[in-house]
Amino acid sequence: MTQLTLADRVRGWFDSEYAARASVNRYIANTPRAVLNQRRGGTDTRTDADWSAQPWGPDGSRTLSSGQRRAMVKRARSIDEDNLLGSSLLDRSADNVIGEQMSVEPLTLDRDLNRHISDMWADWSNHCDAREMDTFSDMQRAWFRSSLRDGDIGVLMLDSGKLRTVESDYIRTPSGGDIGSVVDGIELGTSDQPVRYWLATQTEAFKSSYTAINATDFAYIHHNERQDRNNVRGVPILSRFGWILDQIDGTIEAVVMAHRMSALFGLVMKRQKPAAGFGALPLTGSNAEGESQRKLSLEPAMVEYINSDEAIEQIKPTHPTTSFSDFMRFLIRLSGLKLGLPLELALLDFSQTNYSSARASMEQSYRRFRIMQRRFANRLLTPIYNWRLKKWIGEGAIANPPDDIFKHRWQGQPWPYLDPQKDAIGALVAVDAGFSTLSAELAKRGMAFDEWLKIRTSEIERIAGADMPLTRSNLTRELDDNKSDQQPTPQSEADDDDSI
Repeated sequence: MTQLTLADRVRGWFDSEYAARASVNRYIANTPRAVLNQRRGGTDTRTDADWSAQPWGPDGSRTLSSGQRRAMVKRARSIDEDNLLGSSLLDRSADNVIGEQMSVEPLTLDRDLNRHISDMWADWSNHCDAREMDTFSDMQRAWFRSSLRDGDIGVLMLDSGKLRTVESDYIRTPSGGDIGSVVDGIELGTSDQPVRYWLATQTEAFKSSYTAINATDFAYIHHNERQDRNNVRGVPILSRFGWILDQIDGTIEAVVMAHRMSALFGLVMKRQKPAAGFGALPLTGSNAEGESQRKLSLEPAMVEYINSDEAIEQIKPTHPTTSFSDFMRFLIRLSGLKLGLPLELALLDFSQTNYSSARASMEQSYRRFRIMQRRFANRLLTPIYNWRLKKWIGEGAIANPPDDIFKHRWQGQPWPYLDPQKDAIGALVAVDAGFSTLSAELAKRGMAFDEWLKIRTSEIERIAGADMPLTRSNLTRELDDNKSDQQPTPQSEADDDDSI
């Protein structure tokens, strides 16, 4: 090991682990690249400058290689295709984070311009797919779901003004392994920021060709908690709890088999010479493995003759146990943790909970969903929105754009309420007490204040024009009555009262 400094040795007297860590770090810092290369198991002869650009940690290790990540993606897709619970968890996440779609609200100071942008966006959203197969709302849901399953996803913004989805396995380094500043298909700049994405396509000769796409033409989102340059790609979220899903599947399969055996019956024949008895059975079919197997043919009220020293016993499955349901619910609860899905949402079953406990778990879930919405909007939707505006400006569809042309807000879908009356009363009290605002409460329900005000004003005007009474609930009517009682009496009415 490399000699430690005096300061290292003094600190090491009080912290035994520090001395060991400092010794290793100094060894790495002073070890020739050729030695570290051997530790990596390679025979590369690249220079120090070449190695400095490689996606390796300072100790020569890497937390997640491109090959490992691709294997995890393959495993996650297998779960999505073959595992009912795993696929449903992805569906529930998309249902709650994206819903039907996340809507954009332009926020420039020019309201007429906002309406113009909204109208153009609505029309473009129906024809934005380069394949002409999905609308923008359909693509949002597919992007979010695939990014969770595979760990990341990209969207190619074409010169034609349309979008093309690029799934995880199409983003890869041309040589198949990391070269220079290209880490698992993403080329990094001097500050380790993505500058180009390398996309693979297959030619007619079944050979891969690669195209480098500038980051300005590519929207990309990845799910990865690490921030170092070795991990620019996302980690499939199903890989975190795939083994639990396997256990659930296996347990359900075993229990279903036990139920089938109970619905039928199994027999065990105890014989002195079982081989002789088994050999006398005719070949009647195949077993579960598809192999030929001798079977005993049974009929109702059948009589089987056995010797006095032989016996027949019926197999009586004792599964599932009384704790089976609780055990399965526990496993499913664990499976939904990483996605922020409580058991009630994962199973779509609120029969085992009350309002208070369900509300507590749902509030925590809403917090997780909002975080996921914000990241999805910031990383994927906003770049697409800004790109589309720039093209409209370049095409002359937006003339003399103001300085705040790109100001906007993404609005998520409202979540269902466990008790609409209690939630409405809570919102009413919060707004009345000043703890919240009408805009904030409307946002929770997926509505923008300006849009709500326009629709509500139109409703009131049309109701008044039809000479219909404007009905309200008892709660809001009482509030209006209290407010009117507190208003000063007009002078004319006061004079009339005095005269009486």
